[in-house]
Amino acid sequence: MQDDSLREETEAAAEMVRASNEDGSAAASPSGIEIGISRLSVTQINRVVQTFSQFKRDLVNAIGFGGLLHLPNLPKLNLKFSFWLLNRVDVNVQGLVVDEDHMLRFYPEDVERVFGIPCSLSKVDGPDATITQDSVRFMRQALGLVEKDSHSLKRVECFLMREITDSSSHLEQECFQAAFVIFSIGHLLAPAIKHDYITVDYWGALRSADHIVHYNWCEYVVRCVIEAARKVQTADPSKGPITVPGCHLFL
Repeated sequence: MQDDSLREETEAAAEMVRASNEDGSAAASPSGIEIGISRLSVTQINRVVQTFSQFKRDLVNAIGFGGLLHLPNLPKLNLKFSFWLLNRVDVNVQGLVVDEDHMLRFYPEDVERVFGIPCSLSKVDGPDATITQDSVRFMRQALGLVEKDSHSLKRVECFLMREITDSSSHLEQECFQAAFVIFSIGHLLAPAIKHDYITVDYWGALRSADHIVHYNWCEYVVRCVIEAARKVQTADPSKGPITVPGCHLFL
């Protein structure tokens, strides 16, 4: 049975859920910081996945990201609750603080349980994932990320919507798998603050589609959640509404 303090925190969280704006529009947080928007969108992934043929699904399963094929459609996210949770994260010990006597620690294995993505040994931006600028340029060109669209998630989505079959070239199939990882990170696992924007710090882990499953994508997600919590906790109220960062849905 929960003690009184834990029950009070749980009830406070529930009240935060009930009181939040359903449409995700800007609202004032207890810290006085205005909550703006979030780039995280389960709906975007769900919408694209629903168009996948069985062959495309098999390609996603082959790289260990099959869990994302079964995400529920969540058109509305509770940003006030997400903001509250990010403020409750102890960034030094990697846990959610309930009160002075209770903490919920979280680990990469928890991300694996929630999202069903690889939790292997190699860091996605570690020594095993070094990549040259020439390789980055080649990947950009292969995915259509050139000129003004060089960081565009929309362009990645266009690639995912292309017809890919067992008669497609090996390069096309590998590009599809890399594109799915990029799209998933950009819309769910580690969304950027900027609109329609992708980063390349993890692209070394995409050099070979056969090796994607051998990287610890869950550890990468946790690191981004910790960084998101740090940004929220140090935000300046005078700077205007804050874009809720990171994969706050995991919390």
